[in-house]
Amino acid sequence: MTDRSANANGVGARRFRNLAAVVLVSSTLLASDAFGQQVILAGSDLWSTPGGGHSTHSFADAPIPAGFFGPGSEAFDGTVTFQGLPLNDNPGLAPMDVFDFGLNDTIVQRTDDMSLQQTGDMATTPIQIIALSLVSVERITIMINGQETLFLVEAQLPTGVQ
Repeated sequence: MTDRSANANGVGARRFRNLAAVVLVSSTLLASDAFGQQVILAGSDLWSTPGGGHSTHSFADAPIPAGFFGPGSEAFDGTVTFQGLPLNDNPGLAPMDVFDFGLNDTIVQRTDDMSLQQTGDMATTPIQIIALSLVSVERITIMINGQETLFLVEAQLPTGVQ
């Protein structure tokens, strides 16, 4: 008996091959889970930095020197609170021009695979920051020749591996 609709243009055969591939992949995943080993492959992670005060930098120990913001500017030894400036909104910082980074402002690359033998295991791998785009939540005030001047602070890396 022939099922004509299943054989038309090889649709039935393709469905069977796709189902076989799913079963093969599933059994492979189950086999690796049965042995308790899981591999986290090298790759990139995208991060988004909220502006709730968790990302700060204090200049108390290493102030920005007098004159940095222009002739007559005082040193800055305050704290800056940062939030993410999405890579999509900051052209030139992202390593790829054709990728939509959404609201993400940081790319961290894991350079090696990590192998975990069982649940609860920990592993380490070298990382590289590929892109970073942060902006201050509020402008900082700098005195220049006795006059208050406001500056928006940005923290970013040039394009490429750091």
